[in-house]
Amino acid sequence: MIFEYLVVINVFAGLCFLIDKIKAVNKDVRISEFFLHILEFLGGVFSIVVLMLLIRHKNRKGSFYIISYLIFIIWVFLLFNFS
Repeated sequence: MIFEYLVVINVFAGLCFLIDKIKAVNKDVRISEFFLHILEFLGGVFSIVVLMLLIRHKNRKGSFYIISYLIFIIWVFLLFNFS
């Protein structure tokens, strides 16, 4: 059940991250970093971390990068210790 949840939340988080990248390129109203971090915290961190590297979005912003990787470490710890 956790696997299915993580697939769904990562697809949604990845789509939101891609939309934010498109909006950034078009200088449109963006998706808030707070919302993206909430999605990461809910489990969507895996797709966001991969997309950060693949599409070069938010990877220059130190604060976003640090928070994302801290959430990633927490999720990896939880998955290896409680599943």
